[in-house]
Amino acid sequence: PVYSFFASGSEDCTVRMWDHETAQYERTLKGHTGPVTGLAFDTKGTILASCSADMSAKLWDMTTFACTKTLKGHDHTISGIQFLLSGDQLLTCSRDQSIKLWDTTS
Repeated sequence: PVYSFFASGSEDCTVRMWDHETAQYERTLKGHTGPVTGLAFDTKGTILASCSADMSAKLWDMTTFACTKTLKGHDHTISGIQFLLSGDQLLTCSRDQSIKLWDTTS
């Protein structure tokens, strides 16, 4: 995929989007209530997943920049997030010593 932007997670509970060519700030995605600890794009670049110390992961539509789904189930900070190559499943790992596999299509 060709990405026109990149994302950064922040201690202020937000995800910031930046222009890939100019490195200029574009927009802020708000929804987490704890620091954002990880980010991952799906293989098509159409969905951004974020994870947080608020014990949730969120899926963001990269055409509307809206949060389309919140995933909850960990008992501590989610410290890592990654899409599988198929693009329809997501892995999260947490300080609660668990790894969860999520279906992003349902």
